[in-house]
Amino acid sequence: WTPNTNTEYTVKYYQQNLEDDGYTLADEEKTTGTTGVTVTADVKNYPGFTYDADNTENVVSGEVTADGKLVLKLYYTRNSYKVSYELNGSSYSTDSTEKTYKYGATVTKEADPTIPEGNSFSGWTVETEGVNFDDAGQFTMPAKDVTVVGTYAANSHTYTIKGHLRDADGKDIENSEVKLDEGSQVYGLELSTLITDPMKGQRTEEGKNY
Repeated sequence: WTPNTNTEYTVKYYQQNLEDDGYTLADEEKTTGTTGVTVTADVKNYPGFTYDADNTENVVSGEVTADGKLVLKLYYTRNSYKVSYELNGSSYSTDSTEKTYKYGATVTKEADPTIPEGNSFSGWTVETEGVNFDDAGQFTMPAKDVTVVGTYAANSHTYTIKGHLRDADGKDIENSEVKLDEGSQVYGLELSTLITDPMKGQRTEEGKNY
């Protein structure tokens, strides 16, 4: 007699649960081999997981049995990745930033940072390709590190500079308000610096000035 060369056996692949409370069967492969011959399971690659060669539950190899009941088992640990925050191009850290999260975990957006008075914050956005906050401000941790960025800038405000006419005796002329300039400047600028000498010396007609 000759050994059967297409005897079935099974390879099962287990992945660590997100809660670290055990492993779940993630993949199962039926294959064949020669009865009585020792076979070895192929180590597969799964995004977000690493094969744990030291796991005592592994059954990496075994002899193919005629009844087809050989089962090989490989166990995988769940990887962790880092979420980093940057504010105005610099690293931003609090007690809750610079965390690591396991693959598949839910990541919640950090609270807005405290910024200088007179500035506005753009909000946190994910810079890493393929990852975005949802409407609830969360994303699922991918199989890679993630960078979240935010910026703030000084608020811009409009202004108008007006002048009032006086007669040759230095008395205000009623209803003589004249617009000298208008525009937009960032918060904190001393508006008096916008009043130029030419503005101060303007005259609309002889005997009348600002």
